[in-house]
Amino acid sequence: RASDALRATELSRSRTHSLSRAQGLSESHRMALEAVELVVPPELEDYYEAPVEEELEFDRPRLFEDGSTMVVISGLPQTTEEKFDKLLDKLRQTTRMDACNVLDTHMPAENGKSKGVVLVDCETPADAEKLIKSCYTLDRETGERKPRKFGSKYPLHAMLLPEFLALRELSDEYEEPELPPFEAGPGLQDWLYDDAVRDQFVIRWAERGIPETEVFWAQAAGETVPVYRGEREKSQNKSWCERYIEWSPQGSYMVTFHAPGIALWGGPDFQKIARISHREVSRVLFSPNETYMVTYDFIGAGCAMVWEVRTQKLLRKFDQLPTVDGNPAPLKWSPSEKYLAHVMQIEDGEGSDHTIENVINIFELPSMRKARDPVSGKPASLRADGVVDFAWSPKDDIIAYWGMERLNIKDEPTSPEEEQSMRMRPRAGVVALVDVSTRRNLRSKNLVNINNCKLTWNDAGTFLAAIAACTMVMTTKAKVPASGKAKGPKGEEKEEKKIRRYKFKNTMVEIFRVKEKGCPFEHMELQRMVIHFAWEPTPIPGTGTNPNPTTRFAMISGELPFPDVGVWQVPHVAAEGVDTGLDAIVTLERRKANQIYWSPNGGVMLLAAYVTNHEQNGDLGKALNGQLEFYDVDERATLAERSHYRCNCVSWDPSGRTVATAVTQPIEGGHYLFSVDNGYMFWTFQGFPLGSEVESKESFHQFKWRPRPRTLLSEDDKKKVIKKLRKYERRFERADREKQRAKQLSTKIQFFRRRQEMRQRREVAYQRLQDQREERLSLYPGGYDPEDPSNFTWEEVVVHTEVIESKEVQEE
Repeated sequence: RASDALRATELSRSRTHSLSRAQGLSESHRMALEAVELVVPPELEDYYEAPVEEELEFDRPRLFEDGSTMVVISGLPQTTEEKFDKLLDKLRQTTRMDACNVLDTHMPAENGKSKGVVLVDCETPADAEKLIKSCYTLDRETGERKPRKFGSKYPLHAMLLPEFLALRELSDEYEEPELPPFEAGPGLQDWLYDDAVRDQFVIRWAERGIPETEVFWAQAAGETVPVYRGEREKSQNKSWCERYIEWSPQGSYMVTFHAPGIALWGGPDFQKIARISHREVSRVLFSPNETYMVTYDFIGAGCAMVWEVRTQKLLRKFDQLPTVDGNPAPLKWSPSEKYLAHVMQIEDGEGSDHTIENVINIFELPSMRKARDPVSGKPASLRADGVVDFAWSPKDDIIAYWGMERLNIKDEPTSPEEEQSMRMRPRAGVVALVDVSTRRNLRSKNLVNINNCKLTWNDAGTFLAAIAACTMVMTTKAKVPASGKAKGPKGEEKEEKKIRRYKFKNTMVEIFRVKEKGCPFEHMELQRMVIHFAWEPTPIPGTGTNPNPTTRFAMISGELPFPDVGVWQVPHVAAEGVDTGLDAIVTLERRKANQIYWSPNGGVMLLAAYVTNHEQNGDLGKALNGQLEFYDVDERATLAERSHYRCNCVSWDPSGRTVATAVTQPIEGGHYLFSVDNGYMFWTFQGFPLGSEVESKESFHQFKWRPRPRTLLSEDDKKKVIKKLRKYERRFERADREKQRAKQLSTKIQFFRRRQEMRQRREVAYQRLQDQREERLSLYPGGYDPEDPSNFTWEEVVVHTEVIESKEVQEE
């Protein structure tokens, strides 16, 4: 208690001294206070410590003379002075002014009436910025900042006082701004003006752990000419690419992936066009005309961002990727770039009323707002019955989707048994086509007992193929001999009924004629599973023997490793509306293949047999280890059968002249079988190898051809080119001969140069030998000269061989 009393006395004296200094007491009062002595009892002197006087410093408040703490808020209604306080109270509620450390407010008035402006003084510039932000709202769909409404019809506008005063200095007369000098950017299409009409490709590989990214020209004879190998980045000790490479759909941009985001490159020397920040981005999806793109993050935060490519403006961010049954639902672009869509699950109700419904969310570009229903005029999702996946038409804004069959309970059950029975009744799946602009259902087809469905459009958008995999279980009762030695009254063996279940797998193929009235469809059912399906690309007019382009498709069906390969053609509907069915034009039995790659010009398809995951496929991966078959569908003949051991990548170049096969391994590491024989190889479309061997790399990760944009020629222009094709062929043949002649001449020049250098070195050596002759002869005893021919004896021997008898022996 004594120590507490002493401590209280010391604090009292210290506070009094500080208070006197802070309040500015007179000198006499300060001296009187200092004269006061603290009396300490003798028995407490051992516990007493004299207080240490501390000099208290008071910080002078910081003055912001630049006006950075003054905010001008305009857009308020004009009112009388009696209502100023009420107006300010309403403004505080609207903008949350109390949370911004407001020191003072001033509302200018004239003739007893406000001018609709209020001047607010905040404590710090950060408070002023916070107040300005509170006067606006952020649109979640578009990301735009909109003025906050004061009441129902008064939008607020806020700015700092210096910015407001700067408006007074603006001239009333318009002065045209001085435009900066024009600086031409990198030519994104310059590579298309190559005189030899060559294609480019990019590879990703590593040697001794050092990653490399290289771009090459591909020449006719399989030779490659480097375009850019990242020399500029290497000189700065930077990595041109850290992960994978992607091309934009028309080949204008090359995308490199990095930890902070992605970078876009273009031009003749691959200059950096833009950088887009999105950490841990793992995938990018461009719109068809390269106007917009979507970046995905499947590893980090799990989000997707929509960007405008030219301005790098963020249009919308999906904080969480939309999912269906726990799997990310991809965003897909419409061919016109007007819409962006994805599948989404909507949950409603609780307990027994809990329902889950799948819908298709469609957003409009560039606002990224949900598309409006043309009937109601309100933003609404596309109601798709049990939708699992969908696909846009490549030409029109038409969506094709398929829905899984699920429970269909219309009436309330009267008993638990009836409820169980009704729940066992499935509703059929569906494949439907919808016009997005009008939300009109063009066609729908019910499918029963389907497990999965794949939707594939042909590139002209005239046909849609729906490949539905079905699994059916058939139950039968059969009489079989009874187990044991029990016998009947007459000694015959007893029989008992046994239930057997058979599991059948089949595939239903539905071909919809989208461009015809009513969207009729062709139906085909196969008693086996379809492994791969591919439409033939649109061939160049005037080439090939197919009279109906874009109407053929190929399928691989059956059991691996020896399935069957077939090619069908969709005939035209007869004038009276009678369908003639699908025509099987090619049937190849027991082919070792599981992938189909059509040439971009059609007519030729490459059948490949490979697997990408040996751990999951086991022995199948050893059977399918890189077999290749080049097949000409027009001539119904196999052009060549080749093999690229363990290849797991096949890619046609855009011209359809060359195909590349490669053995790649993931950058993150993969199966040990893919860690050897890494490299790539070129083939002609007839199946002849270009080059003597595989271009081997220590660790080969990626091979990608550079896409070409769609041609600007009309169908008539294409036909004119075909008519003059022989003229162009002669020109290219002449260029090829000149190139071959120049190559041969260069080889001869190098040969003659090496021969001349060899002769010169030989003459120098011979002259040195002659200069050392006297010294060399002095080393031999008796003056012996080993180079003198007279010291040697020459004898010429002639040997004659005579055949006495010859007899042909046939080996057994």
